[in-house]
Amino acid sequence: MASLTFDTHRFVISLQKSGFSTEQAEGINNALNEALQTADVATKADLQTAVSDIKADAADQRTKIVQWLAALLIAQAAGIAALVKLL
Repeated sequence: MASLTFDTHRFVISLQKSGFSTEQAEGINNALNEALQTADVATKADLQTAVSDIKADAADQRTKIVQWLAALLIAQAAGIAALVKLL
């Protein structure tokens, strides 16, 4: 997973403009930084990779199902042909 980045200075200034003191704004900023560093956040690229992997796996499974069905149809045809010869 990728790490998130944002402008912490601008965040602190924004909090100060909203009425927080410098100490409060820096405390909130530090808490948010710690939370973001420990969080395991998925980015859009991570999600796109996961979707691509799932689609590839689904296509592989469809191919395997078609192969099994083809083999079963051939076996069924051979079984029917053998029964017709016996009768």
